[in-house]
Amino acid sequence: MFRVTRERGFLPVQDPLERLPAKYAMVEELLRDMRITKEDGKPGLLATGEFGDAVLTRLPIIDVDAVEDLQLVHALFRDYCFLASAYLLEPAHLVFLQTGQYGPARTRLPAQIAVPLCRLADKVGARPFLEYGLSYALFNYELIGDAKLNEVPPKDIRIIRLFEGSDDETGFIAVHVAMVARSN
Repeated sequence: MFRVTRERGFLPVQDPLERLPAKYAMVEELLRDMRITKEDGKPGLLATGEFGDAVLTRLPIIDVDAVEDLQLVHALFRDYCFLASAYLLEPAHLVFLQTGQYGPARTRLPAQIAVPLCRLADKVGARPFLEYGLSYALFNYELIGDAKLNEVPPKDIRIIRLFEGSDDETGFIAVHVAMVARSN
């Protein structure tokens, strides 16, 4: 998926899938509802402390074994990495909001996240956790407008998945995508 080119720098050879197919609507909806501040400005599941319960009640174990389209495999891997990180760290974040000190995180992932995540990690040849290249940044953007990727300013890069939804988080990822695109 990675090759250094004049047009894309160190970014993946194919743009990330911005939206999951309808078959994975429950994953897409859960991720949209997950953010601390949702796109409509309302508090999301991480803000209300309801994310863990939502995973257990809204997300089935999805069979990803037959998925062969590499763009979809990478999008699902990105999305399950976000689900895993949010699920594990939600309690620590909630304690931090109350006390200013991080509390303990969850120590186990439910099968709804763990089974697909491990299978997807095998498919992409990665470890099953959120990291910079394969999930958090370089497979997590879409371009706004027609600019060439290696010329686009960070303000014209939309981030697909966010934990918080703040300008700081968006800017951090967008600047890294722009930087990597120009790194040839």
